[in-house]
Amino acid sequence: MSRYPASPDEIFDEFVADYRHILDDDLVSVVLFGRATTGMWKPKESEINFLLIVKPAALETIGRILPLVKKWQKRAVAVPMVMSEEYLLSSLDSFPLEFFNLIHSHKLIFGKDVLTPLHISMELLRLQCENQIKGKLVHLRAEFLATQGNVKKIRKLIQATIPAFTHVFKGLLTFKGLEVADQPEAVFKAAAETYSLDQAVLERVLQVGRSRGKLDEKEGIPLMEKYIAEIRKLAFAIDQTK
Repeated sequence: MSRYPASPDEIFDEFVADYRHILDDDLVSVVLFGRATTGMWKPKESEINFLLIVKPAALETIGRILPLVKKWQKRAVAVPMVMSEEYLLSSLDSFPLEFFNLIHSHKLIFGKDVLTPLHISMELLRLQCENQIKGKLVHLRAEFLATQGNVKKIRKLIQATIPAFTHVFKGLLTFKGLEVADQPEAVFKAAAETYSLDQAVLERVLQVGRSRGKLDEKEGIPLMEKYIAEIRKLAFAIDQTK
């Protein structure tokens, strides 16, 4: 048995069988989400993310799945997100962006499809996207300063921001009534066009973030300054949509 699967679908049958064996009828759904559904998953680098929908009573004895969590972590599977359908339905207004991303970027592996029929309030989505962008802007600026201009640290910082900004950009595009593919390239391009951001800056950020372009010593600091400026511009644009 290979420790790291070459692709997520290699483990679906065994993963579901393991959890069905432990949870039996308490297992309602197994859903794949995260990088494995957005074209960003890389063998030996990325984790595989699953959402387990279980019956409410099963949450009271959730410790029984601990041996499975340990087993599957050895095969690049993240600790699963576990919730009941009732909790999910009651939380849509609390976490509109998170559930929006689940609804639009998931793959049902087993059981009932509880995500596809759900509806997210567009105003709540816009509000959380605004909060996320403004919060991430502050953190991005602080984390940039923490790099002390070291180009290797700047590259790692940029790489770490791509998944988060892809999710927020996708939410903002949906608020504008636009449908785009889940791939970061498509999302970043559409966000630049829709919110009048500098396409060249975001393309370069994406190149670096996706390890498709060298970042030399002279470029690191100016690129980060431009990146932060574009996120600041986006925060202002969102604020004007109120």
